[in-house]
Amino acid sequence: MTGESAIDRPLVAAYLRELDLALVGADPRERAETLAAIEHHVSDALAEDSSPEATKRVLAELGPPSAIAGAASPSSGPQPASAVPKSDRLATGALVLACSSIVLMLASPLVAVPLALITIIMSIVHFRAPGANRRYTWLALGLALVPLVLVAVYLLLFFPPTGNDINPGVPGFGYPED
Repeated sequence: MTGESAIDRPLVAAYLRELDLALVGADPRERAETLAAIEHHVSDALAEDSSPEATKRVLAELGPPSAIAGAASPSSGPQPASAVPKSDRLATGALVLACSSIVLMLASPLVAVPLALITIIMSIVHFRAPGANRRYTWLALGLALVPLVLVAVYLLLFFPPTGNDINPGVPGFGYPED
């Protein structure tokens, strides 16, 4: 090496700039510590062999700057397109069950109501799962409530509460007092 530090190499400088950009949303102290640690690591790794091949090898071993930024601060940097909620099988299954319970409501409420209850339980449990697709889970929960509300409205409309069925004739339970 002819008086040039490892950090002054174009490849290393470009790598550090890219890492700095990837750490834009990170805590300033965390950002500075991460950059300093990477600079120190690269300088140490290239102290003995400063050839261009060694520089490429050291940077390749570190991995892409976005991966380092993601490990340093999960909320740092611009969010990739993959940050859009992904569908997962349990949330999709809950959504299918919710839609099925609505469709089955027309044919058999006795099947639709338990199916809706199962969907609600699945959705509530799934909210706590890491990586859960919250959009699908909320949608499934909302759709599962539709058959339950329809059954409640049906029961209230066609079977209104009247009196005390256990103790007919007890005053104050729908029967006029004498």
